[in-house]
Amino acid sequence: MNGVIVKFDEKKGFGFIRTDDHDDDIFVHIKNVKGNEVLEPGQKVSFGIKYGEKGAEAVKVKPGGKQTSPFVFFSVSGLAIVAVVMYILHKYVNIHWTIAYFVAVNISVFLLYGYDKRVAKAQKGGMRIPENTLHFFAFIGGTPMAFVSRRFFRHKTVKVSFVVTFWIVFIVQVIIIWKFWPLIHS
Repeated sequence: MNGVIVKFDEKKGFGFIRTDDHDDDIFVHIKNVKGNEVLEPGQKVSFGIKYGEKGAEAVKVKPGGKQTSPFVFFSVSGLAIVAVVMYILHKYVNIHWTIAYFVAVNISVFLLYGYDKRVAKAQKGGMRIPENTLHFFAFIGGTPMAFVSRRFFRHKTVKVSFVVTFWIVFIVQVIIIWKFWPLIHS
């Protein structure tokens, strides 16, 4: 059977594999991994299954190639979208670069939330966008669209830790703007 590592705690030596063949993620312990290799989220694996008292457990796990960090991949992708949209708006639509940046970041945020909700979540084993990537794009100017996208896609609206961090990012932005606004307009 084939699957993708969705979580692995190196210190505790266990994690979970997601596969299309099971509704629930499958437990994996490092003792069942060839060479006791530490697995990483996004890494593909092949494995067998044994059933015990606690449910399905992966055995004879053969690690596949390691994937690029989702944070790096989606951050670079999001920043590329920002750069291209900003360039087009500034060069061809003649919008001031600061407004072009703000619009571009917010378009990128909408696309990231949409991808994470509609595409990655729908594909079991699909690479999800890390929450810290979504918070990063909100922090660099995408808070308005993050607020709208959360409601539009009905995504990341219930998880308390995400919601609290979202509002902390918003408050920090308000403080930064309030503190530096006189310097900008002097």
